[in-house]
Amino acid sequence: MKDLAAALNLPYPGRGILCGLTPDGKNAACAYFIMGRSQNSRNRVFVENGRDLVIHPQDPSKVEDPSLIIYSPVRVCGRTLIVTNGDQTDTIYDGLLAGKTFEEALETRCFEPDAPNWTPRISALLCFGEAYTYKLSILKNTDGQGKKCGRFTYRYEAEAGKAHLIHTYQENLSPLPSFEGEPREVTVPDTLDKWTDTLWNALNEDNRISLFTRFIPLDGGSEESRIINKY
Repeated sequence: MKDLAAALNLPYPGRGILCGLTPDGKNAACAYFIMGRSQNSRNRVFVENGRDLVIHPQDPSKVEDPSLIIYSPVRVCGRTLIVTNGDQTDTIYDGLLAGKTFEEALETRCFEPDAPNWTPRISALLCFGEAYTYKLSILKNTDGQGKKCGRFTYRYEAEAGKAHLIHTYQENLSPLPSFEGEPREVTVPDTLDKWTDTLWNALNEDNRISLFTRFIPLDGGSEESRIINKY
């Protein structure tokens, strides 16, 4: 299990999701971050909408293509929390309301149509039932040509002080190679501010754009969130 700084010591991990549990076992911990290299990607800010999170353009006049950069990355659905890197948030939300599972909802989607990168769609579902569990999913291209989609889902029973991290890109190359292997095990600090500050400081200073973090008390208490926007 790595600390957050070591796990994110990458020039360009892209977009990332973390799910876990605080060291005292009292709070679910989640986070979502975005990075950007182009003007279109950097022209974004996170804004809370009730318990959900939305992405807005920082300057609407500079938006070139909103299709893959403007979406709701976090939505609450009953006793679950959905976190994704694209508009599949809504696909999962609608699927759950229709009685589908997380996996069944994602069967209708695949990686993003942004050749030649074929950016993976990464998603998470935090479930607050008798026990707190979470799932992480990645839908990624497996043939390098945008024709085949690999679908991988990982389910975890929460462990105190541990989180799992998944992000879109493995290295800062051209084209950008997809995340490889299983989600990374990382440590969780004991406070939301430490969780937020450690994550933000671990992200590459030149490419980081926005970060959202949240602690959710398992006893039903009031959740707390933080947002950092670079622009």
